[in-house]
Amino acid sequence: MRNSIYLLLLIILLASVIQAKTLRSLSETWNLNQKSPLLHLKDQNSIDQALKQNKSVLVLFGSDYLIDYRTEQIYNKFIELQKRYKDSVFAYAPMNDVKYTTYAQNVQSIPTIVYFSQSKQVAKVSDSVPEKLDNFIKDQISK
Repeated sequence: MRNSIYLLLLIILLASVIQAKTLRSLSETWNLNQKSPLLHLKDQNSIDQALKQNKSVLVLFGSDYLIDYRTEQIYNKFIELQKRYKDSVFAYAPMNDVKYTTYAQNVQSIPTIVYFSQSKQVAKVSDSVPEKLDNFIKDQISK
């Protein structure tokens, strides 16, 4: 009986280590803080400046720590769309850094993409599927 308990605890420990390595690997692959082509907004002031200096801003509110496969797909699609819509600024705001800003108050889940035009929030999409982001962004920018 004791050997069974030890074996079970060992399996649980091993599974935890594997999951931690997988999350770390995804985080390193995503590498938001260093090599991201997106404007990285870390606080209220950086968001304010981005909105003042640009007519059209799309902000992806996410988390550097809660990265799953779907979130990574949305992030990659967001970068792809940035290349297509060069007149708009695409930015990333990690909720772990900006969770107390006024901009993050309306974000109920992550990832959430918020479209700002003329410094005002115009539209928001949460829990999106990467394929639907193209239509959402095209609809907002073409208005």
